[in-house]
Amino acid sequence: MKNLLLVGATGFLGQHLKKFYQNQGWQVFTLGRDENSDYIFSPEKLDTLLSLNINENFDRLINAAAINEVDINKNISATYNVNVTLTRYLVELAHKHKIPEFTYISTFHVYGGANNVIDVDLICEPKNDYGLTHYLSEQIVRTLGKAYGINTLVVRPTNIYGCPVNMTLFNRWSLVPFAFIKSAIEDRTINIRSSGLQLRNFVSVHDVLKATLLIEKVEVVNAYGLEALTIRAFAQKIASVINSTKNVDVNVKWLDDDKTSSDETLSFTENKNYHPVENIENYISDFVELLNE
Repeated sequence: MKNLLLVGATGFLGQHLKKFYQNQGWQVFTLGRDENSDYIFSPEKLDTLLSLNINENFDRLINAAAINEVDINKNISATYNVNVTLTRYLVELAHKHKIPEFTYISTFHVYGGANNVIDVDLICEPKNDYGLTHYLSEQIVRTLGKAYGINTLVVRPTNIYGCPVNMTLFNRWSLVPFAFIKSAIEDRTINIRSSGLQLRNFVSVHDVLKATLLIEKVEVVNAYGLEALTIRAFAQKIASVINSTKNVDVNVKWLDDDKTSSDETLSFTENKNYHPVENIENYISDFVELLNE
């Protein structure tokens, strides 16, 4: 049985990672600030990570811990501490304990707003602290990984959707894939605070999980979904699924006077090792059932 050290296990993706690797036959140990973690650290004392009493031999470390795009500007110091400095210490931790593999969960926001096909070799030009902190951590992982002989993988997901593992711990209601369905169920209306013409690529959490298994095949992988939709089209898809399965009318409203259009690149270079398979309609149906429970 292989051992995984998972950082960020209480987050939306982290919970899925823990369950996924356990189902793959791995023994998962968690490292975090939560008192239920197997190994506990304080974000204010990151240097203590290197003095943790770790007895297990780990085959892989996955860092899925980060301040999210909603909270990132609330405290710049805390943001860089968690999103960058923590990664630096985790690489040292992996080196000290001879962990041969290190996976870093990044974001496709590291590319910025380049208007061309997204490829892993594209020059990254982050537009904000969210993309910048992830890009800095990517460079730390890849540079020091090579120096220390650690096999590394960087996963860059687009906009993730999927049913939470634990609804009581879920706190990402501000994100489109979750907020729109919640509004549709509770209010029978989805209000878009813009024209809704912005294009987005949405990827299933299950496709992202499978991308983390590519560590021996690629150094960087874009985890993208099957569909690129406007925000308005995504809302209308939700309404259509609910209307047909629940026999209720869900209205979609947007601002006609707002001409906001796409500000993201949505075409990705094909990767022979990565093939998304999940579709949004199945997720909508599953999440609706989960909320109704």
